[in-house]
Amino acid sequence: MLGRRPTEQVRRHVDLQNEALNCVAVGRLVASPSASRDGRLSFEVRLGGHQEKAALDLLPLRAVQPLLLEVRQTVSVELSDTALVPVRVTFYNYRFVLDSGGRPVEIVAFHSTPDAPPGQRTYPHLHIGSAVASGSVFRPKDFNRLHIPTGPLSLEAVLLFAVEELGVEPAQGRDRVAVIELLRAGDRAVRWERAGQQD
Repeated sequence: MLGRRPTEQVRRHVDLQNEALNCVAVGRLVASPSASRDGRLSFEVRLGGHQEKAALDLLPLRAVQPLLLEVRQTVSVELSDTALVPVRVTFYNYRFVLDSGGRPVEIVAFHSTPDAPPGQRTYPHLHIGSAVASGSVFRPKDFNRLHIPTGPLSLEAVLLFAVEELGVEPAQGRDRVAVIELLRAGDRAVRWERAGQQD
């Protein structure tokens, strides 16, 4: 039973992430084992199986401009024979790009890279993409390389940003108000879970 428990927890995490993702697009996140160390199993979670932009792991979004989304996470779960330990997102990359004639140009990317090598940024941060920063009066040559601190973000919060701020339309047949409420509730649940993990 122990061998299945972590996998079931990761499957549940991915199902919840897919529920959020499918509020705005038709796509599927899949998890594959990546490593095991220090009593933890790790899994890579990324987009898989969609046809058009599969090689780039980019998912088309419904918006006025041709926006694409990349979602990547590393999740880990502790091995325990006495308790179900929550899945932790230990790395994420949520990236919005503009499809500029088949060439993706980054708009904004949210990263959390706690295992980055020394000298690199390990705190959660965002990058303003070259599509936006190239016209900047302030540091036009390297503004897109700045690491702007954000604090940890859930996928639900990022998708909520897409709907409320980037003008992404909900997936066909989904009600905008219901989508916003579902994403807010999902983000609140993640925040509560994180607060409990910090005790």
